[in-house]
Amino acid sequence: MFEPTRLSLGQLNTTSPLIWRLFLVTILVLVFVTPQAAQAANGRFGGGTGTSSNPYIVQDAADLDAVRNNLAANYRLASGIHLITYFPARLSDYAARGWQPIGDSVTPFTGTFDGAGHTITGLRISRPAADHVGLFGYAYNATIQNLNVSHSGITGRNYVGGLVGAQVGSGIFYCTTSGNVTGQYYVGGLVGGQGSSIIIKSDASGRVKGKDGNFTGGLVGIQDSSSITNLVNINPHVPAHVRPRDRFRQRP
Repeated sequence: MFEPTRLSLGQLNTTSPLIWRLFLVTILVLVFVTPQAAQAANGRFGGGTGTSSNPYIVQDAADLDAVRNNLAANYRLASGIHLITYFPARLSDYAARGWQPIGDSVTPFTGTFDGAGHTITGLRISRPAADHVGLFGYAYNATIQNLNVSHSGITGRNYVGGLVGAQVGSGIFYCTTSGNVTGQYYVGGLVGGQGSSIIIKSDASGRVKGKDGNFTGGLVGIQDSSSITNLVNINPHVPAHVRPRDRFRQRP
């Protein structure tokens, strides 16, 4: 019966220097590369468990896209993200219509997203027939903070914003957006519409266009029982004519 030759480490070292070197390389790969691969991004996040004390670490565009798979979790951005090259690589309608907003009125985003002061660039959305359009489509009892978004243009129908299409019972803190936003009704540079929500020390720059200028604001298109405090900057392109008497529909 055939029996494989068994070599000890000493025999490997003395009888086959090449094999020994290959053995050392394998050990180094296992020790130093494998743990990092286990923490790789590409939709699997860079660590964390999604709790408030240990949020998922968002490392790249695929991780950001995977936020929609767990809308109630907590997330923290590890670094800036560039979406420009992500859209053509997607085997979906992303290449033609751009980013799919995270959350909608049926399944809203209910977690927290901490940008940690980083910037998401290259965001593009062209969905003129869709409501609740933005990086986040609909946020409910959610928190978005410390995030900067630079987009090349966002187009939707109703409730369209540079950061969030619509938010209810939610808070936006220390966030900025830049880029043009276009829609029909309830269109804002930062948020399309908000109810029972708050925005603190945030701003938006870029042109905002709604149908006949109705319910269109440089920061927020329409709000109800909400507050905006300590604005960093007032969008000079569109006067923020928020109309408290026009009640925000919390579940349109």
